[in-house]
Amino acid sequence: MATETRPLTIQQIIARHTPTLSAAAYTDLGPLTVTAFTQELEQARDALSTAGVFADAADAFDAALTYLTDAQGLDDNDPDKAVLLRKADRHLGEVDPSDF
Repeated sequence: MATETRPLTIQQIIARHTPTLSAAAYTDLGPLTVTAFTQELEQARDALSTAGVFADAADAFDAALTYLTDAQGLDDNDPDKAVLLRKADRHLGEVDPSDF
């Protein structure tokens, strides 16, 4: 019997990766809206890109930010949105919060 999988949502990505973003920001960010999450992600990317030791995390945040931004402009029924969200989730998952 086939298992139906539901598409990943931006809210799930936020819930899953806010702890990592909080670690990178060295503060508890608490619940975030989509806009606040992308803004924090951008700030973390910019801050980490200046520290060579965190270049991989900055690159992962940058890629995720691109995919999230592109996904936000698509209709929920657009199959490309699910692809972009999975890619964003994958890149965010590359960052280990214990590195900060």
